[in-house]
Amino acid sequence: MTAPYPEFWREALDSLTAHVALLDGEGTILAVNLAWRKFATHNDLLDPDACIGVNYLAVCEKATAQEPNAGAIVAGIHAVLDGQRKKFSTPYPCHSPLKQRWFMLRVTRFDGPGPARLVIAHENITAPRAAQMRAMRYANELKKANLTLEAQAHELAQAEQFEEEMNRILELIARNELLESVLHEIVLLIEHQHKSLCCAIVLNRRGSLGVAAMGDVPGVEERVFLEEAAFALGLPHSKADSESMLPADNAQGINSPSESRFLVIPINKNSEPPVGYLAITDLHSHMPPVAAPAFERAAALTAIAIGHAAIYEKLSYQAHHDSLADLPNRARFRELLEQAVVAGKRQNDSFAVLTLNLDRFRNVNDSYGHRTGDVLLRQVARRLVQVANSEDTVARLGSDEFAILLNSCQTPEAAELVCQRICASFEKPFTALDYKLHHCCPR
Repeated sequence: MTAPYPEFWREALDSLTAHVALLDGEGTILAVNLAWRKFATHNDLLDPDACIGVNYLAVCEKATAQEPNAGAIVAGIHAVLDGQRKKFSTPYPCHSPLKQRWFMLRVTRFDGPGPARLVIAHENITAPRAAQMRAMRYANELKKANLTLEAQAHELAQAEQFEEEMNRILELIARNELLESVLHEIVLLIEHQHKSLCCAIVLNRRGSLGVAAMGDVPGVEERVFLEEAAFALGLPHSKADSESMLPADNAQGINSPSESRFLVIPINKNSEPPVGYLAITDLHSHMPPVAAPAFERAAALTAIAIGHAAIYEKLSYQAHHDSLADLPNRARFRELLEQAVVAGKRQNDSFAVLTLNLDRFRNVNDSYGHRTGDVLLRQVARRLVQVANSEDTVARLGSDEFAILLNSCQTPEAAELVCQRICASFEKPFTALDYKLHHCCPR
């Protein structure tokens, strides 16, 4: 140091690790410590002591063009120098071509007799700054990981809930609940999982489309779902704007193009044509493709419900109908008769029951064979159905026994008229295989 300061103070400044300079009231450097001189030497300043006598403020002001922080440093030093602040500090980057460095600038004013003096201290904070940045980076990574885990947990919870709901619907199917109720639950399952979606199940019955179930989300009419499904099936449709509908090759459940918000998934891909379609539209944004597997599972669940209902209906029909004559059997006739009794009492109405059997029917079986007898029974059944009215019930009670429930019969004379029509229909010979068989009704 060239300034006449006591040896004690010079050694005290040199012992500091920070780069320290003493400034006068004009900002000129009066003295620097050992750390300052070493830093200058390591940064290719040939004469470290040349800093003494340089106006520090002027250097900082000149650096404002290249260093954005220099302006704030100059303002801070002026504030301390003018007595507006006692101290000023700020971190700033001081990178070299080889590495990145950070320093903390501290400016302190000494008040007292004599001219104003400032102490400028540059402390290397690269290590703690790097640690702080690493901590911030780790915190951000941890935050991202937590968000990812939360999202995965949410997806898992949704998947578990979806699985539970599917199992509940399978239980409804196993309990033979009404098909319409089951299909409505499937639609609600999708809409509960995806709040912005509106869903419908469109069934194809002999080429005629109908909405079997529709969700509770308002915003889409039934006809729109029907038109989308009709277009996918290649059936006639009435939608004017065909560009917003699915192309025909989209019938396999591929997501719709960007101009369409519909996803149409066949309920049973193995059938031709498909049983129906699960039609889904997004009311607010584009369809989330990640949800497509869930929609496919819902479509498969719908196919199970429809198939089970068809099997149950077939079994129920077989349990209540005679397979040979395709008429209600004795058990079904008894149920209908009990219903007629209850309805007659409640409405003070009347009905009639006619029973008949075929004379010498055993002789037909014995003489011409059972196949001939079966053909004869089917022909008898058809003639009885032709004679009866649409609201009446013709049943086969067993072997050659038949019964007719006349639901709208009000008088004995009306029942007798039906008997006469039966006898008249039996006057025409029956053709059973190669035989003509005659039946004579008593008058």
